[in-house]
Amino acid sequence: MQRKKSKILYIDTNVILGFVADKDNHTVVLMESVRTRSWKLKTSTFAMIELAEYRKNEIFLWDKLSQNKSLNSIIKKIKNPRDNKKLKKYHFEQVSGWLENLQQQLPNLGFLDLDSSKDENIPSGWQLAHELGIYSNLNAKDVIHLATAIAASKNKECDFFITNDGDLYNEAKKIIKEIKLENSLKVLKPKEFIDQFPTMKKK
Repeated sequence: MQRKKSKILYIDTNVILGFVADKDNHTVVLMESVRTRSWKLKTSTFAMIELAEYRKNEIFLWDKLSQNKSLNSIIKKIKNPRDNKKLKKYHFEQVSGWLENLQQQLPNLGFLDLDSSKDENIPSGWQLAHELGIYSNLNAKDVIHLATAIAASKNKECDFFITNDGDLYNEAKKIIKEIKLENSLKVLKPKEFIDQFPTMKKK
């Protein structure tokens, strides 16, 4: 009997946060479903930068609240990417430790980069990102995630693109259909995935 090919899920940063930070039920079940099937998880290396930024903002928030700063002033500073939060070395060590713990919680998570395609007839990831940046309604962060997943799919290294972001979900489905990739790259929300692939029971 031929063994079924292991599937690969590309997960957006918000899916990772749904699992490690929010303990979102659908995301937790998705991770368990993937584990019981021995399928693989992938995300962009860029996701780790986004996750580091999330943790820095969280540390900054609690640090300033402990100093009795107003919530409005803290949020205003967090929302302004040009504002230097003046975090210290020990804060960065907390970020590093949090990221290490995250990877321990997701031992089957691997990383993909927007690099050159293995096939000279297939555009590189950065070429795809450039085109998506021009011809879609996606912001730069979402462009990187979707372009990474599309490039991986064309190299037979990605079967699903999973996101909790409604706008990205809708735009991604439209783009995947336009480039005629819907048969090889499925765009799903976590709930849709677990409806189709519930957790496998132990035999």
